[in-house]
Amino acid sequence: MKVKLLTCRGRAGLVGVLALLAALGGLLLSPRARADQPARVLLSVSAVLAGKKAAPPADHDPAPAPLESLLRRAFPDHRAFWLLSTSTIEVALGKEGLIPLPNGATLQLGYQGLDGALIRLELSIPPRLKTSIRVNDGGTFFQAGMEYQSSVLILAITARCPTPQNGP
Repeated sequence: MKVKLLTCRGRAGLVGVLALLAALGGLLLSPRARADQPARVLLSVSAVLAGKKAAPPADHDPAPAPLESLLRRAFPDHRAFWLLSTSTIEVALGKEGLIPLPNGATLQLGYQGLDGALIRLELSIPPRLKTSIRVNDGGTFFQAGMEYQSSVLILAITARCPTPQNGP
């Protein structure tokens, strides 16, 4: 049996071998292939109504103080924030979870693994929005802009990787 060895000669051959090694390295280090990726992520979503008037709409509680502090810094033009709903879901790596929103839309959140120390998420509110985001473990980010009850609907989304200490 004859075995033919692949050899690389010159710069073109070396570039080809390096490209192949880079591609294989990318596959081995991709989020779906890495063994050190957390298998799931916990996502907490607070739907908040932001108003330019201080009078609350009927049947809505004010946003909790820690969240309100973040909202005031991020949205200084709004005077009041009312909590409409809260949801927490657990999403497995490569999967997505769905959360119904107060305005009838559905929030889709997909967990795409870690990028260094950051949690990679896919966020979608069909047909309006589809985007990717990276957030610190335990960090909160906002999605805002949808009108609701003559105000603005803000989604405060917190992502964290569960650990044995803090559980699901």
